[in-house]
Amino acid sequence: MSDLSLPVLDRNATARDALAQMRQRAISGIVARHEGRFLLYTAGQVVVALSENPDVTLAVLDPERELSPILPQNREATRSGYSIAVRHPADFGGKDKGKDELQEATFSVEAGLLRLLQGGPEDCYCKVDGKPVADGKTGDDCPDGHRGSVRCV
Repeated sequence: MSDLSLPVLDRNATARDALAQMRQRAISGIVARHEGRFLLYTAGQVVVALSENPDVTLAVLDPERELSPILPQNREATRSGYSIAVRHPADFGGKDKGKDELQEATFSVEAGLLRLLQGGPEDCYCKVDGKPVADGKTGDDCPDGHRGSVRCV
């Protein structure tokens, strides 16, 4: 397990805002907070959704998974095998906006999820398997043979 910090947005944020946050932090995932729940979205999901609807919000998308919040002093794995240590903006030197306005969260994640989220988002992904596609164009075939399934922003 390794720690990884991801930006946190409200679930009603636009997918465009989510992608901008990922690009700014050179990370391929974002967490949406909704009614006390923490929902993980990957760059692939966001790019595919944006290619089909430039005004889409995270609320319309199905999250990759839900993460269970765990306080930093109690960092045990959740049932899904992932844990989260929520950090308040003041913990990052930011302005204290209140407990409901988190800006980042630190996750303790296993290697598979870490590989998926590390590094900045790509511009193109395969709609079928979610894998990044270098130098693709919307409508191209995916490298693994999925016909016409590349989506780009």
